[in-house]
Amino acid sequence: MIKPYWKTKSHVIIFILMILAHVFWTTAFIVDSVAYMQDPASADPEAPARITTLIVVIAVLVSFIVDIIFFSDLFRYIRLKRRTSQNIKSNVEIYAEGAGKEDADKEAKKMLRMSEVIADVTTENQNTIGAEFDCPQESIKRPSLKATLVTMIYAIGLPLLAIFAMFFVGIFLFFFMIDSAHPLDGLRNATSLLVLVILIFVVAMTIIMIAQRVRLKKRTPKAAGIRIYPEYLEQYVVSYKEAMMETRYKVNYDNMKRMQTKNFYIIKGKVNNQTAAITILKKELPAEALELIESRYLNAKEAKKAQKEAKKKEKKN
Repeated sequence: MIKPYWKTKSHVIIFILMILAHVFWTTAFIVDSVAYMQDPASADPEAPARITTLIVVIAVLVSFIVDIIFFSDLFRYIRLKRRTSQNIKSNVEIYAEGAGKEDADKEAKKMLRMSEVIADVTTENQNTIGAEFDCPQESIKRPSLKATLVTMIYAIGLPLLAIFAMFFVGIFLFFFMIDSAHPLDGLRNATSLLVLVILIFVVAMTIIMIAQRVRLKKRTPKAAGIRIYPEYLEQYVVSYKEAMMETRYKVNYDNMKRMQTKNFYIIKGKVNNQTAAITILKKELPAEALELIESRYLNAKEAKKAQKEAKKKEKKN
């Protein structure tokens, strides 16, 4: 269960920063207005801007960035609040044995806080004997940077592009409002800032990936692999703290999407607005297992198509 918004320290800090940023912008604007009334700006277009005007521009930019952070945080909270209140089974499950439930609860809270992943914690083990294939995969224990990057692009590539596009439009409009007579300058400035943001994002993601690899070396999972069931595919990772804990990522064939490369077979599926992604290193999976997954995917796709056509016929009749 998510804490109320105003009882979470991080949310309160972000809200206070947003208020302070707007106070800064308003104060800078008032000071600049007073300075302008006392000494109107020069008619010379090449004259340097008043220092108070430059402070206003900086204050507006700071306020804009803080507003993005605040509203992103607020929408993230609202989205998670809705998802956790719907009582829908997740596509991520943490199975724990005995005393391990406490560790599983902590892991679920951490996944929610760090990655917005909702995980169902259970102590009732599923019947893994029902799996048609149970294929260990060493690559899951220590995923390569290439596999992580390809999976991330496939899983969240479009939402990420949308965020960058909105950022670009917002920055361009900001520069356009400051100087509407030179839109090309605004376009160049917005492009430069977008490139800077993308570079910062790439560097941040690289640091996070390296940190995760260092963390995995210190606490390598005991086992990991892929299980193939008649209705869904599952990736599992087994770790031990006080007791055994197994994290499972599930994708049903009927809402599955997939992408193939020379080395990887990447799968994703969405449940309750949560995307679960599974990356399979082809050389670690038997050919017949991969063929079975592909066959199940194509059959589910055809069944879904037939269902849609049947509904269309019903509406016409």
